[in-house]
Amino acid sequence: ATYRVPQLEVTTFRGGGSTGTKKINGGQLNLRSLRTRRGDGVTVKVLGVQRVNSRGQIESAPVKSPYISFRIR
Repeated sequence: ATYRVPQLEVTTFRGGGSTGTKKINGGQLNLRSLRTRRGDGVTVKVLGVQRVNSRGQIESAPVKSPYISFRIR
């Protein structure tokens, strides 16, 4: 089976405050489009995961840890 993430919510932080939130539907996340700078914090919230089995059938999969956080270097 393969997995895909159909929707994400990305929040960027600078100097202790939020600089914006953007919802992304499928595809890829381009950090340059978020106008991040060195030292900025990024939090990605996974809003859903889909599992595609060998027959091509799609079903929802549970998300155990929906948040991913990191800093831009």
